[in-house]
Amino acid sequence: MRNLKYIFTIILATLLFTSCEDEQRYLGSPRVKFGTSKITLGAYSDIFYVVPGTSTFNIDVQLVSAPLDKDVTVYINVLNDLSDARSGIDYSIPAEVIIPAGSNLATLTVTGYYDGLKDGTQDIRQLVLEVVGSNGIPAITTPISAGNKLGVNTYTLTLRGLCPFIPEDFEGTYEVYEQSGYETDPYPLYDVDVTLLSTEGSVGTYEVMGLWGEQIPVTFNIDGSDPFNIKINIPKQAYATHATYGQMWFEQRSQGTVNACDMIINTNYKVYVDAGFFDQVVWSIWTKK
Repeated sequence: MRNLKYIFTIILATLLFTSCEDEQRYLGSPRVKFGTSKITLGAYSDIFYVVPGTSTFNIDVQLVSAPLDKDVTVYINVLNDLSDARSGIDYSIPAEVIIPAGSNLATLTVTGYYDGLKDGTQDIRQLVLEVVGSNGIPAITTPISAGNKLGVNTYTLTLRGLCPFIPEDFEGTYEVYEQSGYETDPYPLYDVDVTLLSTEGSVGTYEVMGLWGEQIPVTFNIDGSDPFNIKINIPKQAYATHATYGQMWFEQRSQGTVNACDMIINTNYKVYVDAGFFDQVVWSIWTKK
């Protein structure tokens, strides 16, 4: 019986909440707001990676009501006191978008300019946008969250010039932060040296010396064929010979990623013999010095 009452309580609360939402959405006066991120659930912000040339990023603008029988013009403002992106240099946007009659949705297209973002000043800039209603249709200004004073009528876009994969740039000394699956605390920071061995197309093959705190060379490759998803792979390879357990092996545990702008390699690996594991490093983050 307790479960039945519990379920009834949830249903009643849901109906009341839905009723309030429906009243706001359909019975109240129409209002406008931004749609949430297509990448991060519930967020009113995103990162816009701008590739060489020009790139575009689309943001939804929503009419919160039943569709109307007329077009709705929604004006777009830039909150300049919160933005450092430069209009006409880093980006451009239209002054307004139109939600067509019979629809609840329009698309705001932000155009980003790679040459502006990579002009030697700074390649990360912030753009905070605001929707403003028109024709008697206001914007919803409800805060995005308890800790965020900005409303759902705003959208924060971080523009970043996408960094191409240049194999030679990844040579050098890296500081390594590691966490073992067998230890509570991370290992002390230490350095490794990375040398480029060869390139084939968009893939570079490297040797790293000093990984796992040992001066034993480990080979790996970086695949930059997809600039939005640069990957590191450490194939299975012979590592050393243990006096008791024989051949030791070194191998990546799961797919790693590479940040070509900040020169950060994020990977993981395992060191093992046929009889079992010496270590399973769940995080191995290399930051170039």
